[in-house]
Amino acid sequence: MVLFSYTEKRRLKFVAMNSGAYQDEVVYALEKTGTEAIIIGDVFKYMDYYQTICEVFPELKTKKALDSKRTLKHIISISTDKKPGTFTFRELQSSGPVLDAQMKPDDPAVIIQSSGSTGEPKSVVLSHGNVVSAAYQSFSTMRLRHSNIVLASLPLYHSFGYLCVEANNTLNGLTTVFTSASPKPSEIIEMIERHRVTTLHGTPTTFFDILCCPDFGQRNLSCVENATIGATTLHPSVIENVINKLHLKELMLGYGLTETSGACSYADGKAFRGYAPFPGTKFRIAKANNDVIVDGSGIQGELQIRGPTLFLEYLNDEKKTREAFTDDGWFRTGDLGYLNKHGLFEICGRTSDLIIKGGVNIFPVEVEKVLLEHPAIAEAHVLGVFDERFGEEICAWIKLRPDTWLSAGSVIRYCAGKLQNIKIPKHVVFASGFPRTNVGKVSKKLLREAFEKHSV
Repeated sequence: MVLFSYTEKRRLKFVAMNSGAYQDEVVYALEKTGTEAIIIGDVFKYMDYYQTICEVFPELKTKKALDSKRTLKHIISISTDKKPGTFTFRELQSSGPVLDAQMKPDDPAVIIQSSGSTGEPKSVVLSHGNVVSAAYQSFSTMRLRHSNIVLASLPLYHSFGYLCVEANNTLNGLTTVFTSASPKPSEIIEMIERHRVTTLHGTPTTFFDILCCPDFGQRNLSCVENATIGATTLHPSVIENVINKLHLKELMLGYGLTETSGACSYADGKAFRGYAPFPGTKFRIAKANNDVIVDGSGIQGELQIRGPTLFLEYLNDEKKTREAFTDDGWFRTGDLGYLNKHGLFEICGRTSDLIIKGGVNIFPVEVEKVLLEHPAIAEAHVLGVFDERFGEEICAWIKLRPDTWLSAGSVIRYCAGKLQNIKIPKHVVFASGFPRTNVGKVSKKLLREAFEKHSV
């Protein structure tokens, strides 16, 4: 956040980059965004940032200003050790006065890489107006108070961690407690108790790991009052478990995308009825591929959005930016949903995840919900795989809870009577973990590739 504030005052664009990115991902991001200066820190886990940059730019060790055909010119190090060919952040701070830049709401503020679950990540450009709108909407809608103490354990290169948590906290004057990068559940629990954290934000995995941590029952976490989970599909038993074990007064479920500056809608986890858009944001359902508006409840289609948090553009990609919007200015989310009987929205999954088996449309979330009702199943991810007869067949990847056991046959038998026969998985794969995109989402593309590789 210090770096963001520094760049903001100089009217520069801030590029949020995955701290765990590999060399090819770093090169792709630098070239895609036209980055002129990069700020690096010390070694983190397996990543030596300085060494990675040196492999791309061998001349770095002898020059401060890179003489390269690429746009990158300067390396700024916040490491405790002075690195050859770099400026220190202290040198940068003393290089001149801070400009009193006058920002406009539509000026670009930050570039965040999308998840890239179906291909190369897109560089999503958000404006200052987007950031401010997202922060104030999150604060008011998620029923936060200025006295809240918020734990920031999510990665700041992701829209959830950066916009819904840190920008929200900073602009609204909340106290933020930072964990280390990629904290273990035991560290999160220790930080909650030590700093009397009142508010938690996380993914379903975040809360699952906290509740399963051996330290959970040994710590006093009575300070926690409310939480937000970024998820569209959580089984009621999972929600109930989080509420009861953490003794939450409130639990909010958030839905959003990088293109909507993080969360743009919410649902009450304690009394789920559906998702309501944030104030000033509008939702509608349209038939996929033709933008014909669906009139009435219960009819599935693509969720489309408009409002003050919608992104400016995909950087240097006019074609994809144009394709992302309808002719009348609504953003095509690529998510399937419908308006329910309460006048609220429910999300069914990605249009790209839709399984078409023998001409029948099957939504993975429908199968996943049934699987997650089984007491032994901790996570379930359903996808379509090639089938010679039906075109696609259903494959379920499952992670079991500790000290439990299931066979593929028992899973299939469990689904009988709970799902139509055509929706029962034919293939069941057990795993201890799942491949994830650069922002932590499970990659069904990689799961599909792994299945096809081992089924040949």
